Amino acid sequence: MEKISSAAFTDTKPHYDLLDGLRGVAALIVIWYHVFEGFAFASAGNIETLNHGYLAVDFFFILSGFVIGYAYDDRWGKNFTMKDFFKRRLIRLHPMVIMGAVLGAITFCIQGCVQWDGTHVAISMIMLSLLCTIFFIPAMPGVGYEVRGNGEMFPLNGPCWSLFFEYIGNILYALFIRRLSNKALAVLVVMLGMAWKYMRRSSLRWSVRCMIRGFFGMRQNCAATYPRKIFSLCLLSVWKGFRISGWFLVVS
Repeated sequence: MEKISSAAFTDTKPHYDLLDGLRGVAALIVIWYHVFEGFAFASAGNIETLNHGYLAVDFFFILSGFVIGYAYDDRWGKNFTMKDFFKRRLIRLHPMVIMGAVLGAITFCIQGCVQWDGTHVAISMIMLSLLCTIFFIPAMPGVGYEVRGNGEMFPLNGPCWSLFFEYIGNILYALFIRRLSNKALAVLVVMLGMAWKYMRRSSLRWSVRCMIRGFFGMRQNCAATYPRKIFSLCLLSVWKGFRISGWFLVVS
């Protein structure tokens, strides 16, 4: 079996401790947002504390764009292939997906294998949901392996939806985004930003948004997540070409 040298994963560029700190703060904000979301769901009310905590996910997407571009942009063509990129990203990201799915299955069984409304779920459906989560196959609305019954893409590990789009962003980066000039990236950023806003707010596209959301089986606005992720991925790539002081803090 082909092995990747450990030297390939060593840091060869300066490490930004500030970004680690910001990542930690954003992670805590997302955790507390979901805690208060659970309380609001249980009481059939609204989220009144940290109710905009979900915006920290957008920060993660922006940070991802910076990190990917910073780490890989100057490696292409230097004995670094698309296969190497996908292998490194898979090793970097997918262990978390597997661990989260396994822990989700265990805790779901411990709490009684029941949905929000008390409906019992068969072990076979839980195992099927586990396999689908591990292989990143989104749950469709109403299928048996959508075990929690609340319209999530990955019911055993709800936050996996963001990693799902992270994978899509990585694939698009490797296929064509890395090849774009700074001017093309800037145009793409503007277009995606407008598409994101349009898909989020336009009532004229409600039917399209519902169709896409229904396909992926999630309550989040899936249609807007595509431009949301790619917009964030491209945004920090533009930073390289213009070198504006404090650009990262501005776009964050």
